Amino acid sequence: MKRIFSFHSIFLIALCCFLSHSIVFAESSTQNDASETESTLKDKLSEAKDKLTDVIKYPFEVLKKPIDALKLPTLVYGILPVSASRLPGLVNQIQDFPNNITLKDSVELARTKPSTFQEAVRDVEGVLTYDQVGNGLDETFGLRGFPDGSLIFLVDGVRVNEIDGGVVNYPLVRMENIDAIEIAPGSSSAVYGSGAFAGVVNVTTRQPSEKPVTFFGGVEWTSFRGIRFRDGLSGTLEDKWSPLGGKLTYYFNGARDQAKGFRNNGEWRITSFDLKTGYELPDEIGGIRFGLKYVDDATSNPGALTLDEFRQNWRQSITDLDGRKFKNTILQLDANHKFWGERLNASIQASIRRNRIEFITTSRTFTDFTDGFNPDTDLVSVRTREKNLIGQLSYDHTWGWFRNQSLIGFELNRAMNHDKEQDAFGGHVVETTALEDLRSSEVSNVGLFWNERLHLNEWIIGHFGIRNDHYWLAMVNGLNHAKDLNRHWHSTNVSTGLVLKPIESIDLFGNYSEAFRIPSLSDFKTFGDDLPPNLRPEKSDNFELGTRLRYQDKASFKLSYFEIITRDEILFDSSAITNSNPFGRNINAGKTRRNGIETRLDLHPIDEVNFYGTYTYARAKIRKTVDDAASSGAPFLNRPLGQVPQHRFTVGMTARPFKRLGPKFEGFQLHMDGVLVGKQFIQSFESTTQSLLNGAGSGTIKPYAVWNLKLSYEFKKKELFFKINNLFDKRYYSRAVAATSFGTLLSPAGDYLFVNPAAPREFVLGFNYEF
Repeated sequence: MKRIFSFHSIFLIALCCFLSHSIVFAESSTQNDASETESTLKDKLSEAKDKLTDVIKYPFEVLKKPIDALKLPTLVYGILPVSASRLPGLVNQIQDFPNNITLKDSVELARTKPSTFQEAVRDVEGVLTYDQVGNGLDETFGLRGFPDGSLIFLVDGVRVNEIDGGVVNYPLVRMENIDAIEIAPGSSSAVYGSGAFAGVVNVTTRQPSEKPVTFFGGVEWTSFRGIRFRDGLSGTLEDKWSPLGGKLTYYFNGARDQAKGFRNNGEWRITSFDLKTGYELPDEIGGIRFGLKYVDDATSNPGALTLDEFRQNWRQSITDLDGRKFKNTILQLDANHKFWGERLNASIQASIRRNRIEFITTSRTFTDFTDGFNPDTDLVSVRTREKNLIGQLSYDHTWGWFRNQSLIGFELNRAMNHDKEQDAFGGHVVETTALEDLRSSEVSNVGLFWNERLHLNEWIIGHFGIRNDHYWLAMVNGLNHAKDLNRHWHSTNVSTGLVLKPIESIDLFGNYSEAFRIPSLSDFKTFGDDLPPNLRPEKSDNFELGTRLRYQDKASFKLSYFEIITRDEILFDSSAITNSNPFGRNINAGKTRRNGIETRLDLHPIDEVNFYGTYTYARAKIRKTVDDAASSGAPFLNRPLGQVPQHRFTVGMTARPFKRLGPKFEGFQLHMDGVLVGKQFIQSFESTTQSLLNGAGSGTIKPYAVWNLKLSYEFKKKELFFKINNLFDKRYYSRAVAATSFGTLLSPAGDYLFVNPAAPREFVLGFNYEF
């Protein structure tokens, strides 16, 4: 398979080069040659066009006759523009992409008024979420059976995945500052490089107002004894002083979010601001923009409870000292300019991201095996700095019946990570004991990418992409240099896809793509003193087939089938946990397989009402075990992967019952939605021994359903709203893991099922304004 696609990639690259240069040459020739040559060339091109069109058109004409007999109206519902490039530059409609893309714009987000990113996307098919630490704030986000460390997360084009592990600190994504969320599931390494196994999330923050000055803000009160408020201003000023004649833009948004939470030791305090300024040239031919984002996050982690503790009192916290402090600063500079009749767009982005993280963590299952502290409480301090430079050249030109969109670019990245772990018994750092871990690491990347999109006519759109990456990892162990680590990997990944449109109402699409992910720092070495295993990068092949249907502005439906074969997937081996090695280890699984179906139906029968429903079927299993006798058979052949529900439903309704009564009444809105999650296996189920599952009492998480309600009234950009999250006060947990305690003050020796309680019913009252 790899050789076949390598050959095809070379062939398609040559074909794209030929077509691109032919178009440019032909256009140049028609402008400069003599009229006789021009006429001859046009005649030949016209003749070739007619022949090719007849060949392409014939099967669709055959299909079209019985469909036309149905006399379906023109279909326009669900057509939205989305990004088609690494940096802003190419934009296409959703129906032009060969994969199942979801776009949530500002209108869609206004319906639910989400407080967190996970709340905003809970209705998206294929989404996986669960509470990581039991505080209702630190939920994870995954796609198609992969955890959040296996997708790329962008905020205004800047990758915000952490250097170690690829996870995202979601309080960085403040929903009151978000303009749009674009979710593209499926392997995307041909554009974004390492880590794009599950897909890409592209978040766009609010942009400056077109008026000279606009003030905006809002406040929310929550029954979790909290308050959120934000204020800001933005605008656009005409340049009347320089010969450029452009526009100066500015934007500022500051916010504060604090609450006591719904559990003991569950409070949080988050301060953030977003500053943007830029200069836009006339006629949208380019500009330069500067941005600064800052988040200061202090969050307590109430942690997991045993199943018996959850049943007795789910509000309690056994690890009252645990929590984190997170400070993140992002500086970015973007510029672009269009040339050659706006067909050529040159873009560049430079960014610097600095993180400072400190968290206190307490183990319930083992004592400090070096100094004997019981329980073992540690302080982990992490400092990271990441520099990124992206350059992109995009070309978009329509020439008669043919449209060519080309994209070529580079990405340079250098990231540094420094962390240490030390004893913090009782919540106080113990300076007299030796450091438990001290590491300095550097990860560098050079990537080149090229993508082509060929609109052969209104019925056929072809896609092709290729990216080559080199990665270097250097890890220095400050406690034992014999355990230093140096690695170098390189990978070339391709993607190809096709969209067919037999009639205006129907899209048929399919794609194949490759992905890879290099091991993260913690994959190589958990916080312990064991030697790092010889982990290999993960690689995958992704296949997808689907369709999109639209009916006027009344209805839309989409369906896609996906299959992802992953080789050398890095999984946690819980069977390796012992009293002397309580951290376990990570191993390469031989082969895993994820496949499933994603569907969504949207209905808009009358102006006052919208309905939606989604269903996701997903199956994830170990298909081949590792060739390592020391692994004791883990992960186990044909075991399902944990935290992947096989069935997931979402339904929702938005109504404006008084819309026809005029402007003063049309602002009344009612919204209700529900998420129904089927049975799933516990975390790390694929490597948990049967004896531990028997001792813990269960290897599954029960199905649960959560409903939410929102009432609002908006008039002249002032809005008052009231929300009830978890309307029926469902008691449930979305994450569970089986573990053995070796005997601590917090957990006597034995096997336990640890669960993270989910948030109970919450009342939210809020007010937003803009003028």
